[in-house]
Amino acid sequence: LDDPSIINPDGTWSKERYDECQSKLMPYLKQVGWKTGDITWVPLSGLTGLNVKVKVDKSICPWYDGESLLDTLEHLKPPERLVNSPVKMPIYEKYKEMGGTMIMGKLEAGTLKIGDKLNVLPTGKEVVVDAIFLEDTETTAAEPGDNVRLRVKGIDEDELHPGFVACSQGSPVPVTDTIDVRLMILEHKSIITAGYNSVMHLHASVTECIIEKLIGEVDKKTGEICKKFPKFAKPGMTVIARLKCAQPVCVEEFKAFPQLGRFVLRDESRTVGVGIVLKIRPNSGTVPEE
Repeated sequence: LDDPSIINPDGTWSKERYDECQSKLMPYLKQVGWKTGDITWVPLSGLTGLNVKVKVDKSICPWYDGESLLDTLEHLKPPERLVNSPVKMPIYEKYKEMGGTMIMGKLEAGTLKIGDKLNVLPTGKEVVVDAIFLEDTETTAAEPGDNVRLRVKGIDEDELHPGFVACSQGSPVPVTDTIDVRLMILEHKSIITAGYNSVMHLHASVTECIIEKLIGEVDKKTGEICKKFPKFAKPGMTVIARLKCAQPVCVEEFKAFPQLGRFVLRDESRTVGVGIVLKIRPNSGTVPEE
């Protein structure tokens, strides 16, 4: 709101420009699943820093009664931390280091301690946690939400790939290559039909996938299927579809574990659609050994 072209003649921020930004962004936010009550709008100046840390003065923005950006973020309700749940940690990166193999990821659920035994899916390989690092500091434990580096024993670097998931023994994450999803089409130059190929980004996993079947079109207002087995999908539509991945992936149904149940489809550097996993179907192939 600090652009000279939209500042009022008296130097105050333009309420008309603020309302225009809201009106243009709100349809898109609703389209991708945001609810009006979950959105907070904060006018600010990225150039001068006004209303970023300290609330903007009424002499500059007389129509705004809310908090500064940092105060707004400070008062957001924190997400529930699944401290007592089984460990689930998608692996983003891996490398070899003296004394063991290093894996990096975000601990989505459960707690980790030195000496813990984990299974790495989809291969099921058993590893032992030898050291835990938060940033550059070595520690003895990690909790949900931490971005961690683990030194583990029992597995080689070439047996790991980004998208593998470290889990508590006895609580493996499901592995499959076929899922039923709710998919919102955002951008595509033409219609999408069964047989369409794209790249799926699911937590740390990146794999090619194909739309095997369009099961239904979802009504935007009711959220229910309004048309069964549509012949195509186009931008702005939400559909129920069956996706077949080029290789098995670690995945959860969104209602059971959202962090491992949402994905993005991309094609030629464009985000084609976003979606959530509704149902995990039986794996049609065999799980790779590495």
